[in-house]
Formats: sequence, structure tokens, C-alpha cells
Amino acid sequence: MEQREFVVEQETAGQRIDRFLSGEDTGLSRSALQALVADGHVLCNGRLVAKSLKLKAGDTIVLEIPDAKPIEAVPQEIPLDIVYEDAHLLVVNKHCGDLVQPDPSGGSALEDQIKAFIKRRDAKPGEVFLGVVHRIDRPVSGAVLFAKTSKALTRLNEMLREGRIRKVYWALTEATPDPEQGELRHYILRDGKTNRSRAYDAPKGDAKEARLRYETLGVGTHYTLLGIELLTGRHHQIRAQLSKIGCPIRGDLKYGAKRSLPGGGISLHSRCVEFDHPVRHEPVSVTAPVPAGDNLWAYFENR
Repeated sequence: MEQREFVVEQETAGQRIDRFLSGEDTGLSRSALQALVADGHVLCNGRLVAKSLKLKAGDTIVLEIPDAKPIEAVPQEIPLDIVYEDAHLLVVNKHCGDLVQPDPSGGSALEDQIKAFIKRRDAKPGEVFLGVVHRIDRPVSGAVLFAKTSKALTRLNEMLREGRIRKVYWALTEATPDPEQGELRHYILRDGKTNRSRAYDAPKGDAKEARLRYETLGVGTHYTLLGIELLTGRHHQIRAQLSKIGCPIRGDLKYGAKRSLPGGGISLHSRCVEFDHPVRHEPVSVTAPVPAGDNLWAYFENR
């Protein structure tokens, strides 16, 4: 049985325990978390709790995740949304909730799914090479770039370090920024215990500089569509910086959103990746369609 520990911060104090946990990166739906509370797998300060418990700052929450019951693995086609592929590269439109690479949760990861898909599709006798060029958070959707050859991976990693891969995100936020376009510069400090990042206006301790450009692409009744270009790559950077300016992302409880979304995803989407092809040396631009079945995303994409 896996155990995870969380500490309640001042910003999340007063929340019900199931709402608090659904804002953490547990990989579990809110209904699954409520079931774990009801079954006695959630402790607050060492005591069993009810899902209606409201938390105080400083409370320590322990979540027990029972081991999955063994099942017989049945080979099946995995629906991968591949939006670009050639002999050296592959770009997948990741769904909210998908892992890019395996983690301690033991969940199925895109990296393994793609390897299995290529091996089956191309009837490869040996191991399939696949390198992850960049990652996006589990609750985030959109374009993720993979390398199918070691030559491409080496060159793409160098391009990423040198800032020669342009990454554009779309975000639905609960407020419209003022001004409506500009550049944000903060200093990001990651808290490993809470898996959360804080954005500060001035340098602080080990905080790293974080920069992004943004522009307002559309304004609706309750939400605003922002286009965001990352200039640095910090932990939860977009989420932390937008929260800092009072524009939390739709569904992102961890960073101040008012309510969660079904499935635990957030409305942050890796919309586009652009770069020079590492082998053919020609421009590549790949756009990932917004999540299907979400009327708000569809409204903004079709405007």
C-alpha cells in the first residue's frame, strides 16, 4: 500500500478534505478519493476523518492508496492521438490525466503506450527507442514531443536547452489579466512536500527566475482565453504565475480555482510546438486540437 503525505497551507484552509485532495496531484478522481475517505484510508493528524471535515492550516493529511488488485492483461489497441509523425519524431495530443512518463503511482504512461503501439504497428522484433523531449503536468492536455531516434533526441535536447523549441499554451482563466497582454517575470520556489510552486515578485532563497509572455485571445462571460509562450521551464510555472496575478486556471484548485473539473484535469493546453527539424533542418509547427467534449474549449476554439 502506498502512502502520501500532504500539509495544509493557509490558502487551502477551510476546504473539505475531499476537495483539498482533489486539488493535489494524486492521480485519483474526486469520487475515488471520497471512497478512500469512507473506507478509512485518509487520516488527518493521525485520526480517521469524514469527507465533510474542514481543514485547518498546518493539518497533516495521510492518504493511503491500496495496491491494485492483479488483473489479467489483455492486449488492446490504445487510442493515441498522434498529431505528427515522421521517421525521427512523434507528437501526441495528450489527454488530461495521462502520465507522460512512469511515476510511483504505477499508472500507465504515454511513453510505454507509444512504444507498445509502434512495436505492434511496425512489427518491430526488438525494443522500440523513444525519448521524451519535454513533459507536461498530468492534469494538463496537449502537444508532447517525442524522439524516435537517438540522433533526434540528442539534437532536440540541445535545442530545448538553448530555447530553440517554441512552446505555446492556451489557458482558460477565471479572470482577465490587466494589462491584457505582456510579459510576466517572477521567481519560482518549489515546495517538494506539497508539490506546489510559489511565485515571488523578487528573488528569494533558491527561487529560480520564471518568465512568460501572454496575450488575451478571447473573453467570455465567466472565463478568459489566454495564449502563453513559455520563456523558461519551471515547475508548475504557468499555473503559479497566473495564480499570482489573480487569474487562476479553470479547474486548478491547487492554485486558487473556485471549482474542480470532472476527471481532475485543468484548462491548460499545450497548443503548439514549433522548431527546426533536427535532421531535415526545415521548420516544423504542430498544433494540438483542444480537448474534445468540453463545450467551453470548443466555444473559444471556434470563435
